[in-house]
Amino acid sequence: MHQLIFTMDLHQSSELIYGNLQLIYPDDRAIDYVATSGCADWQRPGDEWVRGKGPIPAGEYQIPTEPYYLETRGVEGDFFHITPDPGSFG
Repeated sequence: MHQLIFTMDLHQSSELIYGNLQLIYPDDRAIDYVATSGCADWQRPGDEWVRGKGPIPAGEYQIPTEPYYLETRGVEGDFFHITPDPGSFG
């Protein structure tokens, strides 16, 4: 199973804050990506729990290698279920 480790320094900013998303393969190879989560002005400590605006909680996540197809109009396409579900951290 692949792992994702997302880190971002949360603080007050009207600009979008960027962090790091590290993808770790089952053979322990790792690739780092510049990444962000949350909306500008919603990336302060505690904003992780503001649905639809705040960032995902920093931490370790696992993703499957096989996607599932979502038919919801506007976001239809292949998705990968990330576990644990960020909503289960609170």
